[in-house]
Amino acid sequence: MNNSGAESEIQTTEVNSVQEQAQSLGVRAPARFGLLPGNFFSATKSSELRYRSHALDTKSLLRQGGLPVEMVTGEGIAIPYVDERDATWAGPMVFVAAEMFSANPGITAVALNLMSNYVYDLLKGRDGKRRARLSVVVESTKHKRTLRVDFDGPPENIPHLEKVIKSALG
Repeated sequence: MNNSGAESEIQTTEVNSVQEQAQSLGVRAPARFGLLPGNFFSATKSSELRYRSHALDTKSLLRQGGLPVEMVTGEGIAIPYVDERDATWAGPMVFVAAEMFSANPGITAVALNLMSNYVYDLLKGRDGKRRARLSVVVESTKHKRTLRVDFDGPPENIPHLEKVIKSALG
């Protein structure tokens, strides 16, 4: 079944600085590029943090693609993974620091294409709608803000996030 005509929902929200949020939670965030727990911005303490179920697969996939993926860490903190058994693929929250985005603007496109292809293949042959949920958090030094872009739609539309991110940061 082909979903390419299906609609995608993309929302852009301004959020706290990743480093400030990490500091308030007592954890260390990725410095340049990495994965954040799905509830990173809503958690009020580190014990509440949870990675989405596909974070480990995504970490491996991005590393195989040559991307330097980091995870949120902390002294004596083990962040669990939530097993979301659903027909929708719930991807991790990908973080791209301003320094990384400036030095390598194509990193977002590479990451999104890798994930899109992976999820499309993973969900191929499943009955019903193929859906993916994914968030990308990007810092902008030019505008001194951090944006979270949330995607919900067919996996083959994930690469469209790149245009939204560039437009929002432009």
